[in-house]
Amino acid sequence: MTAARTTLHPRPHHAKGVVLITLFILVLVTLVTLTSIRGTFMDEKMAGHSRDRNKALQAAEAALRDCLRRVSASTFSPINAPAAPTNSALWDVEANWSDDSVSVEVALVDAGLAANPRCMVENISTSGSGTLSYRITSRAVGGSADSLVVLQATYSNE
Repeated sequence: MTAARTTLHPRPHHAKGVVLITLFILVLVTLVTLTSIRGTFMDEKMAGHSRDRNKALQAAEAALRDCLRRVSASTFSPINAPAAPTNSALWDVEANWSDDSVSVEVALVDAGLAANPRCMVENISTSGSGTLSYRITSRAVGGSADSLVVLQATYSNE
């Protein structure tokens, strides 16, 4: 009698490259996942910066409206001459935004800003008929000092 050779699990010869293909697919899935995570983080950063810029814009608008209200009620004294001897505009000189004789701080309650917005009023023209024109400039930052918004409006008492 001859003994028959039987194996329970024959070793297939065609499966030699399966491990390599599996590793390649695993590397591809990992790269796609990492790229997706990186994109999500960038989206979060952009959304945060956009929110911060919007906070600064809203604060600058609030300060501009407050100064316009003060000018129309004649409770704000405008500046007649630039405080800086340079050719720069009054609102373009950084030091004028911290000088209380040039700009006024507008307090906003619980706005989540890095600093309260400020505004300044410049007398830009006087006519013989008593008509005055003012340039009102407001400046605000958002939750961080990196987002800065400057708004201007012109007011005339005609």
